[in-house]
This record gives sequence, C-alpha cells and structure tokens, in this order.
Amino acid sequence: MIRALDPAERFIWLLDCISCANFVTLAELAGQPVDEETLRRGLDRLQANHPLLSARVVEADDGTVAFYREEGARIPLHVEERSENDWQAPIEAEFNARFDDPGRPLMRCNLLNLPDRSVLALTFHHAIADGRSAFVLLYDLLRFCLRGTDETTPQGVPPPLHSLFPPEFRWKDHPEKAAELAQQMMGELFRHGPPAELPFLCHEEPTRKPRLKQIRLDAAQGRQLLERCRAEGASVHGAICAAQLIATRNLFENEDARTLYLMCPADIRPYLTSDMGEQLSFCTTFLRSTYRIESQPAFWSLAREIGGDLKHRLQRGDGHLTYASLPLDQIGSSGPAFDAFAASVDQLPAGSNISNVGRMPTLEDCPEVISISGALCSLPRHLASLNVSSYKDELIINMTFDAAKFAPEMADLLAGNLQDLLGKASVERETGAAI
Repeated sequence: MIRALDPAERFIWLLDCISCANFVTLAELAGQPVDEETLRRGLDRLQANHPLLSARVVEADDGTVAFYREEGARIPLHVEERSENDWQAPIEAEFNARFDDPGRPLMRCNLLNLPDRSVLALTFHHAIADGRSAFVLLYDLLRFCLRGTDETTPQGVPPPLHSLFPPEFRWKDHPEKAAELAQQMMGELFRHGPPAELPFLCHEEPTRKPRLKQIRLDAAQGRQLLERCRAEGASVHGAICAAQLIATRNLFENEDARTLYLMCPADIRPYLTSDMGEQLSFCTTFLRSTYRIESQPAFWSLAREIGGDLKHRLQRGDGHLTYASLPLDQIGSSGPAFDAFAASVDQLPAGSNISNVGRMPTLEDCPEVISISGALCSLPRHLASLNVSSYKDELIINMTFDAAKFAPEMADLLAGNLQDLLGKASVERETGAAI
C-alpha cells in the first residue's frame, strides 16, 4: 500500500463511483511534431518520477480505500488519425471511460493527428490529479517530447491534504465552530430562496452522452477582457461566472428574475501550511453559491459580487469544511452509506460548474504549442461544466455537457450567449445597465 486516500481524494473517488469524473488536459500543437516512440519514452519517464502514476485504488474489506502500487503497468498510449470534424470524439469518450482495470495506471494518453495539427490529451482519474498538478505534468511531457528536456526530479508520494490544513481550519477539532459555519453557509446558499429548477435539463434520463464544445476568445479579446476586469475591479473568473449565469437565465422562456446555482472547484494550495510544489495531487475544494439574476442584470456588479464572495469564503475556511462535514471514512462504494451519499448528490440543485486554472505559463522553448486547456464532464445535476484557461492571452472555455440530458441545440445557444456576453464585456464599461 502506498497510503490511504485522504478525505479529499476519497470524496472525488466517491463522486467517480456515481458518475465518471475523469479530468483531461489538452495541448494543441502545430503540425505533428510528436512521434509515438518519443511520446512513449516521455510517458515512461513521467511514470518513473511520479508514484501515483503507478498506483491503483483498492477498497479493502475493512472499509479502507488506499493507493496501491501496480508494478510493471505502463501508461496506456493510443495514437490515431482524425479529421477536423471528429477529433473531439475520442476526448468525449474519455469522459465515460472508467479506470476500472486493476492492471492499468490511473492515467491514459491519446495523440490525435489531424491534417495540419495534432492534439495531445492526458486523461486522469481525478483522485490523483487536479487541474494545476495535471498541467504541470503535461508541461513536463511536452518539453521532453519537443525539446528532449529532462530537468525534472523524482517526486515523492503527496502527503494527505488534510495533514496540511492550518489548525484553525481542522474543523473536526472545532466541532462547535464547524457547526456554526455550516449553518451560516447553508443560510447563505438559500439567501434568495430555493434555486430555480432548469426545465431544459432532463434529470431522469439514465444514459450519459458527454459532449465537448470550445468557446474561444482570441488573444486580443483575452487581453481586452483582462484589462476590462482590472478597470472594473473584478476577476476574470467572476466575469466568466457572471456571463454563464446570465446566459443560463436567458435560456428560460421569459425574462423573470431567477435564483441560479453555481459550483466552483477551487485550488486550496494557498490555504495550506506548506507548499505542495509540483507533486501530482488532488488539492481542490468545492464552493457552492446561489445568485439572483435579474431580468436586466448589471454584469460587472455581479462579476464583482461573485469574485469577492468566492475569495471571502476560501479565506473563511468554507472549502476546508467541504470534507469535514461528511463522514467520508464510513462511506464505501456500495451499501446504505453510499446510497445515502449518492442520494444527497442527486438532491443538489441543478446548475453550472466553473473551474478556472487561470493564465498558463507560455512554453517559450516550445513554439509548436498553440493552446493549453482542460476539460471535465459535468455531474448529473450540472447543466454544463466550464473549464477555463488562458494561454498566450487566448481564453479557452471547454464546455462539457451531457447530450442525453441537455439538448445539443440548447447547448449551442448557451455557448453562443456566453461568447457574446464575454465579447461585449471585454469592450464595454459599466453603466449600470445590462450588457
């Protein structure tokens, strides 16, 4: 055994048991600069440097869920030719492809060669990687494959995340304060009343058809949006959240005000007692909020509210309470406790999930890299999951949705509204009126 899963890892493992939660990082490359043999060497090198790339998750009879080392199992690599019209299909298939083979590591690699470009995709079981650590690993692989750079050093097993929580946020040591905060969080979640149901989302559909749409603001638009956010005192994340909520309200048949639900995965590394460095790890928490979207919403006021709210809640310790509020060590992959956990997930409000890794460093020595982005398919109650990144100032939003529950034509409308709102926001000042 490498070590037992931390409560955060166990939480995302349980979510994966309900609905496959694979995370994918994508690098778009000019031409086809990577060959299969070089890529194979790069993957073997990564696996030698990161213990969790040779691990599998095992649930023991006593309820322990742990990482175990799987000796000799290489990272699967698949290379194929695709066209411009269907290159996304293998990526969409990854969202439903569970890591249930005990003889395979918890990461896979796809290289898709298109006529004039290629896409390198790494798929992770979310228990071993979040956006930040997955992108660090992708960058290492790109530098090795494109420039032969081998400057990384072997990493150790990441420590349990909860061992790095600051004392004031080790909520199990402060049960009264934790209960008080949990009550406060619940009151804030329903401050505008129950979130609106989304009539265009079919929750009862048992099948799952993950789909991926890309929304892109070119470098000029990306810079304009960043500058406008700074001028308005808002974060880019707040602006994207505001645009998504307004675009969602616009899907309703009338323009009545709606209370909409939003979940934001957030990097918890800045709120730990020591630096996790570049270790492959899952260091993400989840912040849940609701916002009242008026018939004529003031975009920048909403953007500032969302950004300020998320920052305040992280500093308050809400994210640390995500895991302390559940008896995760008592929940396995089956049985009454799991059924209750799954039912609680199914009872979450319908809404959007927005994850933003921010501005990615430019690989100056690898000009072949056109873009870097990530994608995670939404949970059953999510209308869409937006996975946001910026590379060379181009803003990429990979919007994933379940076409079995959310009609593709409605997803097209949502994506178009979102792009229009962000385009207008990048050039228009706040006037008190809606954008």
